[in-house]
Amino acid sequence: MYVLASALGVIWTVAAKALKGELSDWLVVFFRGLWLRVFCGVRGAVPLGKIDDIDKSDGVPFAACLAAASVVLWVRWLLSGTP
Repeated sequence: MYVLASALGVIWTVAAKALKGELSDWLVVFFRGLWLRVFCGVRGAVPLGKIDDIDKSDGVPFAACLAAASVVLWVRWLLSGTP
């Protein structure tokens, strides 16, 4: 269930960034940092903003994703007919 909720959170984040027009810039920075970390061994290559610098409207409500995942799994269980 947590994997499904996390996937919903990632989809939500990508969609929100795409709607704001920030997706391409964010992906360039993320994958550049990922490349430096994984293949070059540079620690701290993925830039993380300070708590004060993060826009609060960018947050994805994980509880909503968790609730949606539990509903999906519950409906799947109901449709499978397994008691």
